[in-house]
Amino acid sequence: MNNSFIATMNSNIQRARAGLETSSTALCKGDLVDLNRLVQQVFEDQHLNVAKLQTIVRCDTLPMVQGRVQLLLALFRSFLGLILDNPPQKSKLFIYVKCECKETDIIDMTLPEGFADYRVSIYTNSYNGPEWEKANHAALGLCRQLSAENKVTLTFPSAQSAGCLFALNLPGKIN
Repeated sequence: MNNSFIATMNSNIQRARAGLETSSTALCKGDLVDLNRLVQQVFEDQHLNVAKLQTIVRCDTLPMVQGRVQLLLALFRSFLGLILDNPPQKSKLFIYVKCECKETDIIDMTLPEGFADYRVSIYTNSYNGPEWEKANHAALGLCRQLSAENKVTLTFPSAQSAGCLFALNLPGKIN
């Protein structure tokens, strides 16, 4: 997938795809939420922390999804907050928002026309061991609740996949 945007170490967001220049309040198109703009907005909201930690951010092109924009904003703000609060001690923080279309030969009749199943994974080198999970139990619970309210399947695959802290499975489409 093409990069949706890249935040450099000084937190200047470089637009890599036409259409991202519009106002940050334009997160929806009709009844769909543009996850590209939403994630970009979350990083722009935290630009001081991102710059202070010299964070390197890479984000694939993300799908348009059905959902409530405020709940999705809260979910991604929670993810970013958990990551920024636990940066690595001996290296620069990196965050990679990866998007993969889960292709299959089976037609899912429950998906709206033009939609596919996507897996949006957030990779990072921030610390997320057992103590981190205990200390952030309430915040992780909030992430689960926000995901459920958006009908998004959320997993914490860090034990199975090195560096992947959060993974969202959701229907969407890329225009």
